[in-house]
Amino acid sequence: MHRTSSRFWKCSDKLPSFIQKTANENFELLVEITEPRLIGINVNDNEIKAFLTDGRTISVPLAWSWRLSEATPKQRQNYEIIGDGQGVHWPDVDEDISVEGMLYGVPARRPSAVSV
Repeated sequence: MHRTSSRFWKCSDKLPSFIQKTANENFELLVEITEPRLIGINVNDNEIKAFLTDGRTISVPLAWSWRLSEATPKQRQNYEIIGDGQGVHWPDVDEDISVEGMLYGVPARRPSAVSV
């Protein structure tokens, strides 16, 4: 499968005619790459589940977010989708999680204790 971006189609008329012809003949083989976007979130006592615009559902263990692990169920349900669906913010516990972080397995780190 070949991948292309919307930028390709915007400038395709400037490409040599043989490339335009090949692209047009194989249009169904070209898949536009889109960044995963969030449309919903659900947090329970075990996991954080994200619903994406492309139909996928992904989840990570709740333990990946120490702030949400320690939050009340009410605080976990108070969230805002941010960055046009790139992530989610929980204002009551000041937690942000990105879709990219969930997809690539990046748990939140608890800050180290600072000795004075």
